[in-house]
Formats: sequence, C-alpha cells, structure tokens
Amino acid sequence: MDNHNLLKSNPFKYGGVVTDPNFIDREIEIPELTQSLAGGSNLILYSPRRFGKTSLIRKVAENLEKIDIQVLYFDLFQVSTRDQFLALYYQAIIKKSTRWEKSLKMISALVKSVRPVIRVENDGSPVVSLEIDRHNQQQSFSEIVGLPEQLAGKKRWVVIFDEFQEVENFGGEMFEKELRSVIQHHQKVSYVLMGSKKHMLLSMVTRKNRAFYNFGKLFYLNKIAAEKWERYIRKGFDPLRLPYEQELIRRVIETAENIPYYVQYLAFEMIECALFSKALDESTLQMALNRVNNNQEDYFLSLWESLSITQQKTLGALAIDNKNVFSREFLDKYQIQTASGVQRSIAVLMHRGLIDKQQGQFVFEDPFFSRWITGRGAGKLASW
Repeated sequence: MDNHNLLKSNPFKYGGVVTDPNFIDREIEIPELTQSLAGGSNLILYSPRRFGKTSLIRKVAENLEKIDIQVLYFDLFQVSTRDQFLALYYQAIIKKSTRWEKSLKMISALVKSVRPVIRVENDGSPVVSLEIDRHNQQQSFSEIVGLPEQLAGKKRWVVIFDEFQEVENFGGEMFEKELRSVIQHHQKVSYVLMGSKKHMLLSMVTRKNRAFYNFGKLFYLNKIAAEKWERYIRKGFDPLRLPYEQELIRRVIETAENIPYYVQYLAFEMIECALFSKALDESTLQMALNRVNNNQEDYFLSLWESLSITQQKTLGALAIDNKNVFSREFLDKYQIQTASGVQRSIAVLMHRGLIDKQQGQFVFEDPFFSRWITGRGAGKLASW
C-alpha cells in the first residue's frame, strides 16, 4: 500500500499553538498552574522560546474557564507604543464578550476618559481605536488597565500577559511602574507574566529596584522528558509501515534537544522525507536536517549579519566549544582579543534570547542555529 494512503495528514505539528492530540505531557504543570491561579496567585511563567509556554497556558485557560473563571490572553509582542497597548487591551476585553456591542456600552460607562472608535470587520468582530485626552492620560490608563477588576463581579478573572518583557521596548521602567501601580490593588484578578527572554524577564521580577519585584510565584517550564517523546514519535512513525530502529527516535530527540517545537519540526520533516524515499533511517534524518537548514537559511543569515564581529566570533566559538569561555586559551583559540569583549557579547546574546546559561554553561536556545553555524564553518562566517 502507498505510504501516502496510510497517513491522512502529517501527524506532527509545529509553528503554532499545539492542541490535542499533539499536545503531550505537562500532567504535573497543568493542575499546579490551574490550582495556583484559581486560588488567586500571580505567576511568572518563563522558559526559552519554543518550549510550549503558550500551548500550556491555553490548556490551563481551558481548565479555568470550566470552573467559571474568565481568562484574558494578551500578547505584548504585538504592541509597540503605550497608546497601542491601551487600544489593543481595551479591544481584547471587549472581545471577551460574545455580545460585544452590549459589552462596549458597559465598558464605555466605566471608561469615560477615552472615546472609542469602532470599525467592524467582515467576520463581525470589532477593531477599536481610542481617542485619548492628552490632558488626562493617567486617568485613561488607570481606567482601562483596571477594567478586569471592575468587570469581575462574582466571577474571578485571570489576565495572561505573554512576552511580558516586551514592555521594556515600548514603555520602559516608567511603564512598568504605571502598570504595577494599578494592578497591585486588584483583588478579583490574577495575573500571569510570561516570557521567553529569560534574562530580561527575570531582571524585571527579581531585582528590588524594578516595579514587578516579587510580583508572583516563579515557574520555570522545563523540557519534556525523552521517554514521553519516544512514545509520541513512535505513534507517528508506525503508520508508515517502514522498518526503523529505536535509536533513530532517540537521535531525533537528541538532535532537537528535547525542545517541543524542534522535536515536532524535525519529526514532521522526517515524515515528509520518508514518504519520498520510502525509508526511515539515518539518511532520512540527514535529509530532514538539510530541509530544516534550507528552510531557515535566510532567517539564520539575517540573524548572523545583525551581530557585531566580536558577537559573531563569540557565538561561533560557543557553537563548537562552551567550556572555559573567558580563559586565555579560549580567547587565543578563537582569536578574540579580550575576556571583556566576550562578556559584553554574551550579555547581548543572552538579552536577545540567542543563548542561555544552564548549569554553568552557555547553550543555544535554537539547536538548529548552532548546527547551521558549525555546518557553514564558524571560522568562515566571521572575519577571523
């Protein structure tokens, strides 16, 4: 039988929020987060990118809504100015109601310092812009940010701010203080501050001079255990009815470093290659890796070219060797002039979310970027 007929669609999914049946594990995290938020706690949920934070919090939101808790998800990555934050947040709150026209009337009665201008999309959903009185900006901010508390009534709310560290880019520490000054008084709303730039987010919530210091419980999202992935991948490979070694599945997981997005991505490409080659072996894995690198080539190259020469040298060196990175031997081997240059480069690379420090070593947050650098020849990419 043709392998194509065995699969209605590729069983692996990546590139968006993962739902059942592709959502796996997190049996411990889901009830713990649900219980904490239902009990009124604030949470700081963080991990490197692609670990599945958004998919996880969506599952938690489903649980909360089943017990009649209103959940508002708001992605700060879409925001570039303070005014845009207010307009989009206002709009997100209105959209929580299926009868948004009625909701708009009620909200307008609570927020009197702005005039909403509504445009209705073809699908019937509202797009809101706000006319803000420049002489009354603080009142406008307080009224809009305070809406969840005003609307809660007997029903609790949970507000999720995804990519929370982005407030640094459009509002800075003054915006943090302004936001904290309003939401710290809320009794019927719990907040989740999520972030994928761990260095930035932890700086915001663990430094005493920052507004969100000690705001809530820190929750680090770990990788999914290899044995969980093994069962999941096997379930996706078996319908192909092609022979394969168990070691091949371990190689997929190891190459993707147990990171959910990358495991799904690589397994997806393995299926596509297997359907073409009628084989599921090491050559299929290498073919899949080549497809991944080709797909990411433009992105990786633009990322690389955005770095300074010293940052390129440091990143190229870390792709090969991440031990004793401040030693004279390391500096001489990779032709970097000073340890302070490496320190500054590492600070920038961590701030940008390209590398992370784990168990005393600096590691890439994107394992495929590391492979791309070494595959191209790190020494050829930088002016060494």
